[in-house]
Amino acid sequence: MSVAESPLVSLRYTLSLSEAQDGFRLATRQRKGKMHMVMTLACALIIAWGIWLGFDDKGRYFVILGAFFFLSQATLQYGVMPWLFKRQYHKHQVAHVVQGIDIYASNESGGHESKGKVTLYHGMADKQDKQNFALSEVKSLRKGQLCYVLMFESGMMCMIPRRSVEQATTTTVFEQMLLQQSGSKSYDHTSA
Repeated sequence: MSVAESPLVSLRYTLSLSEAQDGFRLATRQRKGKMHMVMTLACALIIAWGIWLGFDDKGRYFVILGAFFFLSQATLQYGVMPWLFKRQYHKHQVAHVVQGIDIYASNESGGHESKGKVTLYHGMADKQDKQNFALSEVKSLRKGQLCYVLMFESGMMCMIPRRSVEQATTTTVFEQMLLQQSGSKSYDHTSA
């Protein structure tokens, strides 16, 4: 594979708290979405069963139990988890960690499979870890309100703020390169 020396897209950025939360929501939405729906349905069924049994007998205990489960779930999802996420964000000083992505295209033309590589950077500005992936390993690209989430076949995920792509005026090239490589397997365009 003959990859161009200079990257087609080169971005360096730090994630704000709101961008990190948006990226985390995008990265975990599919897995949590179905489970959240099942748990809510189970709580509603427990409450309905209690109402059907009646408040005079054992039914009131089922209504209380269902309401308790529902409130516990809501408290975890909207209170405890965001607080823990914010705490971890500040603890690991994510706002001070410089991250980056370089996308290289292949010099070779021919065939349907284009070659290239993606290099991810993470760490303090003077000492960054670097990971290389083949461009063909891109599994999906999800677009949220504040950031993109790039997923690789190995399970690795990368959050890229939309502001850094827009500031570099490479939005079209960035999206087309990654969508073409993922074979449009998944492009979750949740907002314009």
